[in-house]
Amino acid sequence: MKSTIIKKLWYDLTAQLKYLPNVKEPLRFAYESTGVETFFRDSCDLDVCSRRVFSFHRPEIYLEWLNEANTLRTRLKCMPGLNISGLRDCQKEAIINLEESFSLSRPRALIQMATGSGKTYTAVSFIYRLIKFAKAKRVLFLVDRNNLGRQTKNEFNQYITPDDGRKFTELYNVQHLVLS
Repeated sequence: MKSTIIKKLWYDLTAQLKYLPNVKEPLRFAYESTGVETFFRDSCDLDVCSRRVFSFHRPEIYLEWLNEANTLRTRLKCMPGLNISGLRDCQKEAIINLEESFSLSRPRALIQMATGSGKTYTAVSFIYRLIKFAKAKRVLFLVDRNNLGRQTKNEFNQYITPDDGRKFTELYNVQHLVLS
């Protein structure tokens, strides 16, 4: 039933709009709702697909998206090659596979690596690429213990970017949030 409703909404996007009768082009942004769930789609994505949202976007966000050459999903598909210097084989494999998953519009991924194999370094390396090349605005890195949070913050503080030699924290703001 849900797919039937969404298909109907998809076809209705080409219909005349009641309050904008002179619009000839299809709308770039659209919200679709079943009454229980709300989905959003951007028709400029390479693989147009509706994604669940929990709130409507602010007008400033639309303006920002309209001024960008590509969408986030498109940028994730077009990431440049990985600079493998300083990475272990398992780290290279993890980053390459994660980027491939994201480029195939599969945003849920799991990196499983052995203890001491450099999982945090791998995560920082990928986050750097995500911010620099895909222009991600924010990344949330969760840990389940306070000592892991401190270790992770130290790893971000020590990470030297592979292309210009500056520290990650010189380029980007890193915050260690704690429950009070």
